[in-house]
Amino acid sequence: MKTIVYFGREFGPLIAFVAMNALVGLKPAIAVSLVWTLTEILILLKSRSKPTTLFIVSSSVAIIFGTLDLFLSGPFFLKIEAAVINAIFSILFGLSLLRKRSVIQEIAEQKHPGLMEEDPKDRRFFFGILTFIWCVYYLARAVAFTWLNFTTDFSSSLYIRTGLGMVSFWILLGASIFLSGPAWRLLVRFGWMPSKRVPSVV
Repeated sequence: MKTIVYFGREFGPLIAFVAMNALVGLKPAIAVSLVWTLTEILILLKSRSKPTTLFIVSSSVAIIFGTLDLFLSGPFFLKIEAAVINAIFSILFGLSLLRKRSVIQEIAEQKHPGLMEEDPKDRRFFFGILTFIWCVYYLARAVAFTWLNFTTDFSSSLYIRTGLGMVSFWILLGASIFLSGPAWRLLVRFGWMPSKRVPSVV
């Protein structure tokens, strides 16, 4: 449960913004996301921890798009906004696969210092798989939300997107945490981890 809360906090400002916007309106949503962001920054400063890339992007997206909502209230912007936000996260997860540390690995290392000291290649490979899954998830959300926004009225689309988005997010988060152990053992069993592969003989 602590891991779920920790990971959920990384998305905290954006989750707060989306939920509050659907329930009580735009201005309270912006206020809550700002308060959340500032609170997390104070916690990080107190613990002398560095913010993860995911938290920085999540906070920035919530504040930037919340501000844009105040000035760009046209129907087209409202229809593409959810798709753009999800596409940003898909790109974030995808591009991190090209870096030394993927998004999931960065979060895991901050939560568990020294994690990569044992089986670093295998762990990097495994976190890369999880990061790729999240990349595809956000891409699928971007496509699905675009379809919803252009085929249903805005009010219905907003509630469907909020409900579907929240449920699918927490399901994938729970699966990423509680099924990681069995998935790891499965990859080891079938010899798919980098350390278990037998070099091919040419």
